[in-house]
Amino acid sequence: MATQPAHLVHGMGTAMEAPTWPAIAADEAEAVLAHFPAAGWMSGLHWHSPRPFSAATLVHTTTGAFLLKRHHHRVRTVEGLAEEHAFIAHLAGAGVSVPEVIATADGATAVASAAWSYELHRAAPGADLYRDSLSWTPFASRAHAHAAGVALATLHEAARSFTAPARRPQPLVASFTILPAADPIAAAEAYVAARPGLAAT
Repeated sequence: MATQPAHLVHGMGTAMEAPTWPAIAADEAEAVLAHFPAAGWMSGLHWHSPRPFSAATLVHTTTGAFLLKRHHHRVRTVEGLAEEHAFIAHLAGAGVSVPEVIATADGATAVASAAWSYELHRAAPGADLYRDSLSWTPFASRAHAHAAGVALATLHEAARSFTAPARRPQPLVASFTILPAADPIAAAEAYVAARPGLAAT
């Protein structure tokens, strides 16, 4: 009986590497899906994301296909995900095409279990041509680059009416406070001081 190839993720170069976070297992996905009744019953896992900062898998269920993402709580908390989901809901309300965020039976859009935070999105229609590509891979064509630019402009226009408090300092969230500051050096020092993990390195 053939063994399954090891799950690898993108490294900092062009080579694939062993993941920091283990791939989402079928029993784990099934337990998380139990919090999201709208997702139905799981029939299988069909793809694992190679992105390095979280684990994600495409889950097929009795009601369709969903992207289940798992984050370490030090990278994304349930509260932080709720902030992002509020922004996604705003974009959807403004007519921007975004994947649907699935809610739990009590209306939450993320759940925590042990050291992990989970979110569930309905799979977007169409083909994801770049899902296995490195994040810094150039667009395959001018048409793709143009379409991405139009989509980004549409997102920015819709985002102009979004109001929310500034997000707390956390990994992988850029606040763009250093370069536009009157004193960028002082702003950089404050940025590091607010992030003890950076200050310790």
